[in-house]
Amino acid sequence: MENIRLTFHNKVALDLLLYHASKSESLNKSRTKSRLVFISIIALLSALFIQLSPLISVCFIILGSIVFIFFPKYLAYYYKKHFSKLIKTETFKNRLGQTFEICFTDAFIEIKNPKVETKYNISNFEYVAETAEYFFIKLKVGDFLIYPKAQITNVETLKEYFKKVCIDYNIDYKNELNWKWK
Repeated sequence: MENIRLTFHNKVALDLLLYHASKSESLNKSRTKSRLVFISIIALLSALFIQLSPLISVCFIILGSIVFIFFPKYLAYYYKKHFSKLIKTETFKNRLGQTFEICFTDAFIEIKNPKVETKYNISNFEYVAETAEYFFIKLKVGDFLIYPKAQITNVETLKEYFKKVCIDYNIDYKNELNWKWK
């Protein structure tokens, strides 16, 4: 496998955070729980107001249903906005615009630039996921590695490399070509 050069920029950083968030069990539970709490409050208020005014109760149910349907879209927008602000902090600011040289071997992936050199053992991969725009590698320690397809000359070669190491090391290869932040 030949070496590739990738540049870490705002869109890559944002998509990395959004993908990581979409795979976070605690975040997904929190989102579901907030919807259930909201619908429970609306149902309780509707039940209380049914005695006083059935019209107000019906309005609560209609308004609650509308909000219940659109709340996930608002929450997705909110998280995207939050992560966009996070990228501007010092944690990400220092990485943005940097170009990395990536070397692929049968045992590890080595990432280098003038400031850092890191090796990731393939045996420490939890899974490799392919989306329409990226390859994501979930490490067993919880972090993700990201490889933007737009910056890769030969995407098929990299895909075959990932599939091969997944077979060799018994790692899940997830085909998530329809993944989108929701």
